[in-house]
Amino acid sequence: MVLIHGLDDALLEKINELKDELSRLVEQKGEFTDEEVVQLSQQLDLYIVELQKKIRLTTKEQSPL
Repeated sequence: MVLIHGLDDALLEKINELKDELSRLVEQKGEFTDEEVVQLSQQLDLYIVELQKKIRLTTKEQSPL
């Protein structure tokens, strides 16, 4: 993972928590198509997209023009 100065540690922590929770839920439910699994996966996707936006903004701010 590339570390970029200024990233939101709370956001990274939330993503990691959701990834762990999703892994446990898939193991419990036994399938990726379970409604709860899909909902949690979609929630995780939203956080990942938010992180990607922050990375783009941060790298733009750090890059010399």
